[in-house]
Amino acid sequence: MSKKIYLSGGLILVEEATKNTETFNINTTDFTKSGNQLSLVDNITKQSYVLGLYTELTDTDDNTFASLAAASTYIQGLFRSITVSQFADGTEQKQVDGKLRTSSMPYTYDIAEGNIAGHTSLYKFGSNPDVSTSQETLWQQGGLYDWAAVDAAAGIVKVSSSSTDDDVAGTGAWTCTIYGLNSTTGLEQNESIILTGQTAVNSTLEYSRVNRVIVNTAGTGLSNAGVIYVGTGAVSTGVPAVIWSTVVIGENQTLQAIWTVPTGKTLYITSFIGSTNSNKGNEIKIYVRPEGELFQIKSQFFLFSTNVTHTFEFPLIVTSMTDIDIRAVGKATGAGIGFSFEGWTE
Repeated sequence: MSKKIYLSGGLILVEEATKNTETFNINTTDFTKSGNQLSLVDNITKQSYVLGLYTELTDTDDNTFASLAAASTYIQGLFRSITVSQFADGTEQKQVDGKLRTSSMPYTYDIAEGNIAGHTSLYKFGSNPDVSTSQETLWQQGGLYDWAAVDAAAGIVKVSSSSTDDDVAGTGAWTCTIYGLNSTTGLEQNESIILTGQTAVNSTLEYSRVNRVIVNTAGTGLSNAGVIYVGTGAVSTGVPAVIWSTVVIGENQTLQAIWTVPTGKTLYITSFIGSTNSNKGNEIKIYVRPEGELFQIKSQFFLFSTNVTHTFEFPLIVTSMTDIDIRAVGKATGAGIGFSFEGWTE
Protein backbone atom coordinates (compact mmCIF):
# COMPACT_ATOMS: atom_id res chain seq x y z
CA MET A 1 0.00 0.00 0.00
CA SER A 2 1.34 3.41 -0.93
CA LYS A 3 1.57 6.16 1.69
CA LYS A 4 2.75 9.72 1.71
CA ILE A 5 4.50 10.98 4.82
CA TYR A 6 4.80 14.66 5.64
CA LEU A 7 7.12 16.01 8.34
CA SER A 8 6.47 19.30 10.11
CA GLY A 9 8.39 19.97 13.31
CA GLY A 10 7.39 17.23 15.72
CA LEU A 11 4.41 16.00 13.66
CA ILE A 12 4.18 13.17 11.14
CA LEU A 13 1.22 13.33 8.76
CA VAL A 14 0.42 10.00 7.07
CA GLU A 15 -1.84 9.92 4.01
CA GLU A 16 -3.13 6.65 2.55
CA ALA A 17 -5.29 5.99 -0.45
CA THR A 18 -7.69 3.91 1.63
CA LYS A 19 -8.37 6.34 4.49
CA ASN A 20 -8.21 9.97 5.57
CA THR A 21 -4.99 11.73 6.52
CA GLU A 22 -3.84 10.94 10.06
CA THR A 23 -1.53 12.97 12.29
CA PHE A 24 0.99 11.46 14.68
CA ASN A 25 3.04 13.42 17.21
CA ILE A 26 6.47 11.77 17.28
CA ASN A 27 6.97 12.90 20.87
CA THR A 28 3.86 11.10 22.21
CA THR A 29 2.80 8.43 19.72
CA ASP A 30 3.53 4.76 20.49
CA PHE A 31 4.48 3.39 17.08
CA THR A 32 4.36 -0.21 18.36
CA LYS A 33 0.57 -0.11 18.65
CA SER A 34 -1.61 -1.37 15.86
CA GLY A 35 -2.83 1.45 13.65
CA ASN A 36 0.11 3.67 14.49
CA GLN A 37 2.66 1.73 12.51
CA LEU A 38 4.25 3.52 9.56
CA SER A 39 5.28 1.73 6.38
CA LEU A 40 8.39 2.92 4.60
CA VAL A 41 10.65 1.47 1.95
CA ASP A 42 14.36 0.86 2.41
CA ASN A 43 15.14 3.26 -0.41
CA ILE A 44 12.78 6.14 0.38
CA THR A 45 13.23 9.01 -2.04
CA LYS A 46 12.81 12.63 -1.03
CA GLN A 47 10.70 14.65 -3.40
CA SER A 48 12.42 17.68 -4.94
CA TYR A 49 9.96 20.16 -3.53
CA VAL A 50 8.56 21.36 -0.22
CA LEU A 51 4.84 21.78 0.31
CA GLY A 52 4.60 24.85 2.52
CA LEU A 53 5.95 23.80 5.92
CA TYR A 54 5.73 20.09 5.08
CA THR A 55 8.42 18.00 3.43
CA GLU A 56 6.95 15.13 1.39
CA LEU A 57 8.26 11.55 1.24
CA THR A 58 6.81 8.69 -0.76
CA ASP A 59 7.01 4.96 0.03
CA THR A 60 6.04 1.80 -1.88
CA ASP A 61 6.82 -1.03 0.51
CA ASP A 62 5.98 -2.16 4.05
CA ASN A 63 8.81 -1.71 6.54
CA THR A 64 7.35 -1.08 9.98
CA PHE A 65 9.18 0.97 12.59
CA ALA A 66 9.66 -0.98 15.80
CA SER A 67 9.61 1.95 18.20
CA LEU A 68 9.14 5.69 18.59
CA ALA A 69 12.88 6.31 18.92
CA ALA A 70 13.61 4.44 15.71
CA ALA A 71 10.90 6.33 13.87
CA SER A 72 12.13 9.73 15.02
CA THR A 73 15.79 8.99 14.34
CA TYR A 74 15.22 7.34 10.97
CA ILE A 75 12.91 9.99 9.59
CA GLN A 76 15.11 12.89 10.69
CA GLY A 77 18.11 11.12 9.16
CA LEU A 78 16.43 11.15 5.76
CA PHE A 79 16.80 14.89 5.52
CA ARG A 80 20.16 15.98 6.84
CA SER A 81 23.31 15.13 8.67
CA ILE A 82 23.94 17.72 11.40
CA THR A 83 27.41 18.00 12.92
CA VAL A 84 28.70 20.38 15.59
CA SER A 85 32.36 21.39 15.85
CA GLN A 86 33.44 22.81 19.19
CA PHE A 87 36.39 25.20 19.42
CA ALA A 88 38.82 25.56 22.31
CA ASP A 89 36.92 28.57 23.71
CA GLY A 90 33.70 26.54 23.90
CA THR A 91 31.96 28.18 20.94
CA GLU A 92 30.25 25.96 18.40
CA GLN A 93 30.03 25.91 14.61
CA LYS A 94 27.08 23.99 13.21
CA GLN A 95 27.15 22.41 9.78
CA VAL A 96 24.28 20.88 7.84
CA ASP A 97 25.20 18.29 5.22
CA GLY A 98 28.77 19.53 5.41
CA LYS A 99 27.80 23.16 4.81
CA LEU A 100 28.19 25.99 7.34
CA ARG A 101 24.83 26.88 8.86
CA THR A 102 23.88 30.49 8.13
CA SER A 103 21.41 32.83 9.81
CA SER A 104 18.47 34.29 7.92
CA MET A 105 18.18 37.23 10.33
CA PRO A 106 20.33 40.40 10.20
CA TYR A 107 23.76 40.04 11.78
CA THR A 108 23.00 42.75 14.35
CA TYR A 109 19.82 40.92 15.44
CA ASP A 110 21.86 37.81 16.12
CA ILE A 111 24.20 39.93 18.24
CA ALA A 112 21.31 41.43 20.22
CA GLU A 113 19.91 37.94 20.88
CA GLY A 114 23.28 36.77 22.20
CA ASN A 115 23.80 34.25 19.40
CA ILE A 116 27.32 35.43 18.53
CA ALA A 117 29.92 34.81 21.23
CA GLY A 118 32.04 37.78 22.29
CA HIS A 119 29.72 40.35 20.68
CA THR A 120 27.61 42.88 22.64
CA SER A 121 25.11 45.36 21.23
CA LEU A 122 25.33 49.03 22.25
CA TYR A 123 22.75 51.82 22.22
CA LYS A 124 24.00 55.11 23.68
CA PHE A 125 22.04 58.33 23.93
CA GLY A 126 22.24 61.77 25.50
CA SER A 127 20.95 65.31 25.30
CA ASN A 128 21.67 68.89 26.25
CA PRO A 129 18.61 71.04 26.96
CA ASP A 130 20.32 74.41 26.45
CA VAL A 131 23.13 74.50 23.92
CA SER A 132 24.93 77.82 23.70
CA THR A 133 27.02 79.50 21.00
CA SER A 134 30.08 77.77 22.42
CA GLN A 135 30.70 74.07 21.84
CA GLU A 136 29.13 71.81 24.47
CA THR A 137 28.97 68.08 25.10
CA LEU A 138 25.52 66.54 24.70
CA TRP A 139 24.93 65.69 28.34
CA GLN A 140 22.53 67.14 30.89
CA GLN A 141 25.19 68.92 32.94
CA GLY A 142 25.95 71.30 30.07
CA GLY A 143 29.30 72.68 28.97
CA LEU A 144 32.16 70.54 27.71
CA TYR A 145 32.88 67.25 29.44
CA ASP A 146 36.08 67.67 31.48
CA TRP A 147 38.09 64.67 30.30
CA ALA A 148 41.34 65.99 31.75
CA ALA A 149 39.87 66.30 35.24
CA VAL A 150 38.38 62.81 35.03
CA ASP A 151 41.72 61.39 33.85
CA ALA A 152 43.51 63.02 36.77
CA ALA A 153 40.99 61.74 39.34
CA ALA A 154 40.79 58.06 38.34
CA GLY A 155 40.07 55.87 41.34
CA ILE A 156 37.24 55.68 43.87
CA VAL A 157 34.22 57.80 42.88
CA LYS A 158 31.56 59.41 45.05
CA VAL A 159 27.81 59.07 44.52
CA SER A 160 25.42 61.67 45.92
CA SER A 161 22.22 63.58 45.19
CA SER A 162 21.10 67.18 45.28
CA SER A 163 18.04 65.99 47.26
CA THR A 164 17.85 64.51 50.75
CA ASP A 165 14.87 62.44 49.50
CA ASP A 166 17.21 60.21 47.48
CA ASP A 167 17.79 57.99 50.47
CA VAL A 168 16.52 54.57 51.56
CA ALA A 169 14.25 56.37 54.03
CA GLY A 170 13.02 58.89 51.44
CA THR A 171 10.51 59.02 48.60
CA GLY A 172 13.16 59.31 45.89
CA ALA A 173 15.88 56.98 44.63
CA TRP A 174 17.16 54.30 46.99
CA THR A 175 19.79 52.48 44.95
CA CYS A 176 21.61 52.95 41.67
CA THR A 177 24.16 51.04 39.61
CA ILE A 178 27.36 52.53 38.21
CA TYR A 179 28.61 51.07 34.91
CA GLY A 180 32.16 51.98 33.98
CA LEU A 181 35.75 50.90 33.37
CA ASN A 182 38.30 49.71 35.90
CA SER A 183 40.97 52.34 36.60
CA THR A 184 43.80 49.81 36.19
CA THR A 185 42.66 47.33 33.56
CA GLY A 186 40.10 49.32 31.55
CA LEU A 187 37.74 46.34 31.74
CA GLU A 188 34.01 46.83 32.23
CA GLN A 189 32.70 46.70 35.79
CA ASN A 190 29.63 47.77 37.72
CA GLU A 191 28.42 48.01 41.28
CA SER A 192 25.29 48.90 43.20
CA ILE A 193 25.24 51.95 45.50
CA ILE A 194 22.84 52.57 48.39
CA LEU A 195 22.10 56.30 48.30
CA THR A 196 22.19 58.55 51.37
CA GLY A 197 20.84 61.81 49.99
CA GLN A 198 23.29 64.69 49.79
CA THR A 199 25.90 62.74 51.75
CA ALA A 200 28.35 61.13 49.33
CA VAL A 201 28.84 57.35 49.25
CA ASN A 202 32.22 56.05 48.12
CA SER A 203 32.37 53.33 45.49
CA THR A 204 34.00 50.03 46.37
CA LEU A 205 35.62 49.70 42.94
CA GLU A 206 38.03 52.13 41.29
CA TYR A 207 37.09 53.73 37.97
CA SER A 208 38.75 55.49 35.06
CA ARG A 209 35.41 56.06 33.29
CA VAL A 210 31.71 56.02 34.16
CA ASN A 211 29.74 55.20 31.02
CA ARG A 212 26.26 54.94 32.51
CA VAL A 213 24.28 55.18 35.77
CA ILE A 214 20.84 53.63 36.33
CA VAL A 215 18.48 54.06 39.29
CA ASN A 216 17.22 50.62 40.28
CA THR A 217 14.91 51.15 43.25
CA ALA A 218 13.04 54.11 44.70
CA GLY A 219 10.40 55.13 47.24
CA THR A 220 6.87 56.24 46.52
CA GLY A 221 8.10 58.86 44.05
CA LEU A 222 9.28 56.00 41.77
CA SER A 223 12.26 58.04 40.55
CA ASN A 224 15.17 60.18 41.71
CA ALA A 225 13.96 63.31 43.52
CA GLY A 226 17.17 65.23 42.91
CA VAL A 227 20.03 65.18 40.45
CA ILE A 228 22.22 62.17 41.16
CA TYR A 229 25.93 62.84 40.74
CA VAL A 230 28.91 60.56 40.28
CA GLY A 231 32.21 62.35 40.65
CA THR A 232 35.31 63.11 42.67
CA GLY A 233 36.62 65.82 44.94
CA ALA A 234 34.83 67.73 47.68
CA VAL A 235 31.05 67.35 47.75
CA SER A 236 28.87 70.36 48.63
CA THR A 237 25.08 69.88 49.07
CA GLY A 238 25.41 66.73 47.00
CA VAL A 239 27.43 68.22 44.14
CA PRO A 240 31.03 66.95 43.64
CA ALA A 241 33.86 69.22 42.52
CA VAL A 242 34.53 67.07 39.44
CA ILE A 243 31.34 65.77 37.83
CA TRP A 244 31.66 62.52 35.91
CA SER A 245 27.99 61.65 35.34
CA THR A 246 24.53 62.94 36.24
CA VAL A 247 21.03 61.52 36.38
CA VAL A 248 18.60 64.42 36.05
CA ILE A 249 15.49 64.59 38.21
CA GLY A 250 12.91 61.92 37.41
CA GLU A 251 14.79 60.18 34.58
CA ASN A 252 16.36 57.21 36.46
CA GLN A 253 19.23 56.99 33.95
CA THR A 254 22.04 59.09 32.56
CA LEU A 255 21.54 61.08 29.37
CA GLN A 256 25.13 61.51 28.19
CA ALA A 257 26.35 61.05 24.62
CA ILE A 258 29.82 60.07 25.77
CA TRP A 259 31.31 56.61 25.97
CA THR A 260 34.69 54.91 26.24
CA VAL A 261 35.41 51.59 24.52
CA PRO A 262 36.52 48.93 27.05
CA THR A 263 40.02 47.58 26.81
CA GLY A 264 40.41 44.67 24.42
CA LYS A 265 37.20 45.60 22.56
CA THR A 266 36.45 47.32 19.26
CA LEU A 267 33.24 49.29 18.73
CA TYR A 268 31.50 49.24 15.36
CA ILE A 269 29.06 52.16 15.09
CA THR A 270 26.31 51.34 12.61
CA SER A 271 24.08 54.42 12.80
CA PHE A 272 23.25 57.63 14.63
CA ILE A 273 20.46 60.16 14.90
CA GLY A 274 20.57 63.80 16.00
CA SER A 275 17.59 66.10 16.57
CA THR A 276 16.69 69.54 17.89
CA ASN A 277 13.60 71.26 19.27
CA SER A 278 14.70 74.64 17.90
CA ASN A 279 15.02 76.67 14.72
CA LYS A 280 18.14 78.43 16.01
CA GLY A 281 20.47 76.48 13.74
CA ASN A 282 22.89 74.02 15.31
CA GLU A 283 25.94 72.03 14.36
CA ILE A 284 26.68 68.57 15.76
CA LYS A 285 30.10 66.91 15.64
CA ILE A 286 31.23 63.41 16.52
CA TYR A 287 34.65 63.39 18.18
CA VAL A 288 36.78 60.40 19.11
CA ARG A 289 40.05 60.31 21.03
CA PRO A 290 42.11 57.13 20.54
CA GLU A 291 44.19 56.22 23.57
CA GLY A 292 47.19 58.55 23.87
CA GLU A 293 46.00 60.86 21.07
CA LEU A 294 43.85 63.98 20.61
CA PHE A 295 40.12 64.35 19.93
CA GLN A 296 39.47 64.01 16.21
CA ILE A 297 36.27 64.84 14.33
CA LYS A 298 34.64 61.90 12.54
CA SER A 299 31.34 63.36 11.39
CA GLN A 300 29.60 66.73 11.18
CA PHE A 301 26.07 67.81 10.31
CA PHE A 302 23.68 70.73 10.75
CA LEU A 303 20.19 70.95 12.25
CA PHE A 304 17.41 73.48 11.76
CA SER A 305 14.07 72.41 13.26
CA THR A 306 14.70 68.87 12.07
CA ASN A 307 16.61 65.68 12.68
CA VAL A 308 19.35 63.82 10.86
CA THR A 309 19.62 60.03 10.66
CA HIS A 310 22.63 58.31 9.19
CA THR A 311 23.40 54.62 8.65
CA PHE A 312 26.98 53.67 7.93
CA GLU A 313 27.23 51.33 4.96
CA PHE A 314 30.60 50.43 6.43
CA PRO A 315 30.51 50.74 10.24
CA LEU A 316 32.61 53.44 11.87
CA ILE A 317 35.37 51.57 13.74
CA VAL A 318 36.36 52.83 17.19
CA THR A 319 39.29 51.08 18.81
CA SER A 320 39.96 49.93 22.37
CA MET A 321 40.06 52.64 25.09
CA THR A 322 38.94 55.37 22.68
CA ASP A 323 36.80 58.17 24.16
CA ILE A 324 33.68 59.29 22.26
CA ASP A 325 32.33 62.80 22.81
CA ILE A 326 29.31 64.12 20.87
CA ARG A 327 29.26 67.92 20.85
CA ALA A 328 27.03 70.70 19.54
CA VAL A 329 27.14 74.46 19.06
CA GLY A 330 24.34 76.88 18.18
CA LYS A 331 24.00 80.06 16.15
CA ALA A 332 22.00 81.31 19.12
CA THR A 333 21.57 80.04 22.67
CA GLY A 334 18.70 77.93 23.99
CA ALA A 335 18.39 74.96 21.64
CA GLY A 336 17.70 71.52 23.05
CA ILE A 337 19.59 68.80 21.17
CA GLY A 338 19.43 65.03 21.46
CA PHE A 339 21.73 62.41 19.97
CA SER A 340 22.02 58.63 19.96
CA PHE A 341 24.27 56.09 18.30
CA GLU A 342 24.25 52.31 18.13
CA GLY A 343 26.44 49.44 17.11
CA TRP A 344 28.24 46.54 18.73
CA THR A 345 31.52 45.65 20.43
CA GLU A 346 33.64 42.57 19.92
